[in-house]
Amino acid sequence: SWEVGAGVGLVNNRIEASYVERLQTEFKASDSSSSTEFSYSVLASLVRELSDEWNFGIRYRYIDLGTLDIGPFPIRNVEAASDHASHEFQFSLEKKI
Repeated sequence: SWEVGAGVGLVNNRIEASYVERLQTEFKASDSSSSTEFSYSVLASLVRELSDEWNFGIRYRYIDLGTLDIGPFPIRNVEAASDHASHEFQFSLEKKI
């Protein structure tokens, strides 16, 4: 059997980062950030009956967890941003009860 689905929710992203610059003198700075954003996920799975007692399943799920931003750092006007997402592949062996 096939299964498809989608979901939405909220995620609280937190990041702590360090910026290190090594030229003539070493410059170090750190920053932290936190944000709450909407997230979404989609999934597709296939379950196959192996016997009267067992099923085998395979599932793919993509989760978008928003964007992580950090900076600017003191003295240097450096900023960084990253998209935060997850790709999951799951395999299952299920015993029927």
